Amino acid sequence: MFIIAHALAGVLLGLLFLHLTGDRRAPVLGIAASLLPDIMDKPLALVFAEFASGRAFFHTLLFVLLVFIATLIFARKNIFVLSLILPCGILLHEVLDSMWELPENWLYPLLGPFVGDGIPPDYFLHNLIVELTTPSEWVFIGAGVVLLAGPARLFTIPEGFFPYERMFRYGMATVLSVMGIVMITGGLFGCGTFFAPTYSPGTGIMAGILAFIPVIVFIKGQVPVTGTTPTRSTQEM
Repeated sequence: MFIIAHALAGVLLGLLFLHLTGDRRAPVLGIAASLLPDIMDKPLALVFAEFASGRAFFHTLLFVLLVFIATLIFARKNIFVLSLILPCGILLHEVLDSMWELPENWLYPLLGPFVGDGIPPDYFLHNLIVELTTPSEWVFIGAGVVLLAGPARLFTIPEGFFPYERMFRYGMATVLSVMGIVMITGGLFGCGTFFAPTYSPGTGIMAGILAFIPVIVFIKGQVPVTGTTPTRSTQEM
């Protein structure tokens, strides 16, 4: 799955933790956690042969466990719940990558050393081009921006923009719903789709499911934040 799809998953995870903790840092931490496995593994794959798959140590359940243990040990009480977003975001990345299809790496070291065919020298340029030419990534960018600026209220929005925000939310919900149906159907029938022609059937299904989750938030509106009282700037207009 491409980087923007993972980032959107991090935004959604951040919104969940924003609701649980009331901490406005949650969406940013969610994005960071959901991207961390690729940020670490992809560059290492160019240097170390054992990381050649691009989905090695930082895509393992062992890494999730180590981060979880570190959270238990080092996180202060007042941010403990928020800190759990780190192992949750990493695990979410691995699920969206369907790491069970590469069990030797996901369950490392239980099944032996890492496996993989390696990545070509032009890997980053190639993936950048594919990312920029994949329609689903542009839809996910739009959804992420509207989520961060709308339901999460992460940015300050002029009051006069709120009527248009509702229009954008429902518009994005419609586009995401259509894309989700198309990608899940394509995945079930084992074929690519216009929205993500390079995705495998399994990845297409995962991306289709991901597309439906923001729809719920867009229809519901703002994210209720535990322990806070909505103000004029955070109320649905």
